[in-house]
Amino acid sequence: MLFTPAHPIYEVTGENGVSLVPAVPEFIVGVNIEAGEIIIKPIPGLLNE
Repeated sequence: MLFTPAHPIYEVTGENGVSLVPAVPEFIVGVNIEAGEIIIKPIPGLLNE
């Protein structure tokens, strides 16, 4: 996690490399701490595709 003045940012590693996802309610759908998962709602261009 990166910390910025505006809001934290998650560094997400996937099949296509690393993407930066703002940790704001508009993108974060849910968090499962036990499974180590964060469920996001990506918008076009958010993830490296």
